[in-house]
Amino acid sequence: MPSAYALNLIEVARQQGIDLLEATGLSLSELEADVYISLSVYLRVVNSFDRLSPDDAWAFDFGQRLGINAHGALGLAAVSAPTVGAGMISLCRYLRTRTCSLDAATMLSGEDLIGEFIHNAEMGRQLPHACETVAMIVQNFLTATTGRVSLPLRWRFPYPMPAHGHRYADFLWGKVEFGATTMQVVLPGALVMLSSLLKDQALSAAAERKCAELLQTLYANPDVEAVRSVLNKAYGSRVRESRPTTRIPTASEIALSLHISTRTLMRRLHAADSSLKRIKDQLATSYLREMLSVGQYSASEMGQRLGYDNPGNFTRACRRMLNDTPQALLRAARH
Repeated sequence: MPSAYALNLIEVARQQGIDLLEATGLSLSELEADVYISLSVYLRVVNSFDRLSPDDAWAFDFGQRLGINAHGALGLAAVSAPTVGAGMISLCRYLRTRTCSLDAATMLSGEDLIGEFIHNAEMGRQLPHACETVAMIVQNFLTATTGRVSLPLRWRFPYPMPAHGHRYADFLWGKVEFGATTMQVVLPGALVMLSSLLKDQALSAAAERKCAELLQTLYANPDVEAVRSVLNKAYGSRVRESRPTTRIPTASEIALSLHISTRTLMRRLHAADSSLKRIKDQLATSYLREMLSVGQYSASEMGQRLGYDNPGNFTRACRRMLNDTPQALLRAARH
């Protein structure tokens, strides 16, 4: 996570008379020591601000303050693309250059373009605020590329309507839905094909090269990341569906989606000192912790959402991943 995001939030808090450095025990020197900070450090800042801020909708304002220039090469690649749709595709393709906790992808639905965002780390009660910040970053991009301050968008959020849900209409353009399986924004076809006000072929090519280099630097093995992204989408959908129906893809299905053979997939993962089982365990652990923090699921419900039809298999997986039984983990989470 870029340290600039935490520093921006600390400045927003200071303007409201809130000292986040004192509240978190962090120092400016710690945050300014590197371009990136860990997600856990960033969440310390966010959790403290959320606790101290009187405004439940603070994440919208924070996201709005993060202008497109705050996102480095990613922002440049998005706004300099030839069309709004191409810019949205670049934004999603290279989003992981700015945060490892969020996956993004685009897909076509008729003439419309859907941008999908899936948090792959344990966000707990901060999930709505995280999605609100992302939504405003997307709108900042659309403002920069279209010059407009209102567009017929459709927003979908992966949680029930929060207490401040009525405030969404104050910040977001278009229609808003809650209770979806993933966060999505739908761009109508006419907007997708619209020429970007800031299009620049040379700048776009240079920014995309820089983003690709950053991905290689931050995530040393693209094969592992590709597999993790496919699996994360499936786990994220199952966890948030009212009745989990999305299948966890098999090795052959993952290989097919990546346009390689199953044997090649396994060989590449082995060469990266990884495996399909290890990647699944990492994702399942993250989503299990998220469900435990929410406190709304029984042991059997958690197992089903993670793809374990057999309670015994889920218990063994919990012992392997978190060194305890599902029932013991639930008891600990409730206290």
